[in-house]
Amino acid sequence: MATLFLHAPTTAEELFERPDDGYRYELVEGSLVRMTPTGAEHGVVTARVAYVLQEYALRHGGVCCGAETGFVLRRAPDVVRAPDAAFVAAERIPETGIPRSYWPFAPDLAVEVPSPSDRAADVQAKIVDYFAAGTRLVWVVEPATRSVRVYRSPKDVEVIEEDGELTGATSCPASAVPSNGSLGRDGVPDNGLREPFAGGPSATGTLTRAGRSRTGPPGGAGPGGGLTGAGP
Repeated sequence: MATLFLHAPTTAEELFERPDDGYRYELVEGSLVRMTPTGAEHGVVTARVAYVLQEYALRHGGVCCGAETGFVLRRAPDVVRAPDAAFVAAERIPETGIPRSYWPFAPDLAVEVPSPSDRAADVQAKIVDYFAAGTRLVWVVEPATRSVRVYRSPKDVEVIEEDGELTGATSCPASAVPSNGSLGRDGVPDNGLREPFAGGPSATGTLTRAGRSRTGPPGGAGPGGGLTGAGP
């Protein structure tokens, strides 16, 4: 659950220098948002997602970022988001190397694993922030339904269900988006990545075991959530 603190606007630099009090914080329009510690299932799922992204990065370049990594999405007032996992393409890493502070831009891929207490509106706000700042793909992993919502824009979403496969999107370069990770029992890729998306495979993803993918009306982070708007 997130707790918003209203006070004088905080900058990304001030947030980075804030003493560690055991909580993770984000900045939303300059206001601190405190994120409470997550449950065990959430931690296991995010670790597995990060493992898959790290495997891809080692094979194809780029870097995987774990939970608590900050990305500055907007300035004045500052917006800093910390996805549960993220991927940054190799060509976007500054010549000076990986920054010690927050990344000064949005990730190519952002992954969110909503907790049961997360509000649907808060999850959707994060998705909007990511795409507004240049993120190319967002995965919302749903352990309860063993599915992943793949966003190519805030309103273009596909639901990949258990035993389906995650693929990239035509708007993303091969080096930026991992693909073809088969979903496991927890709704996260569990058998590695077979090959990067290079424009050939379908951008709509592999069909579910029932032979269909699923979209729905605007919804929340819980079961049945999703957004309409299929891609081309």
